[in-house]
Amino acid sequence: MNSPQPSEPSLKILMTHFKWSLDRFEEILKNEKSDYYRDAALQRFSFTCDMAMKCIRSQAIEQGASCKTFTECIEWSVEQNWLEKETPWNELTESHRRAAQKLKNELADLEYDKLDSYCRLFHKIYNKLVKF
Repeated sequence: MNSPQPSEPSLKILMTHFKWSLDRFEEILKNEKSDYYRDAALQRFSFTCDMAMKCIRSQAIEQGASCKTFTECIEWSVEQNWLEKETPWNELTESHRRAAQKLKNELADLEYDKLDSYCRLFHKIYNKLVKF
């Protein structure tokens, strides 16, 4: 097995950050919806998505594989049979891209409405990765 390159933190360190980000994401979703909490939740979603990708990438590197984008990392995870192919990963990836655009009003509301399901998906990713 190849270990992560010196410039990349270990999976253990990344998982600590992923868990923290996931916990904050879950907390913000418990607030009553307002423009402030919607925007904060979208930002937390983006952070959590980034941490998920970093963790998957780290695991891929440890397994001797490579994935550069979130889509590639998800595809690798599906190939490893530890994430389900039927999950709407493409939709999550598109939502992540849109959230980075600092959406407002109706567009932000549309993305916000998906965040509970994405939070559950991140929990699945976390629960798979924590076993490594």
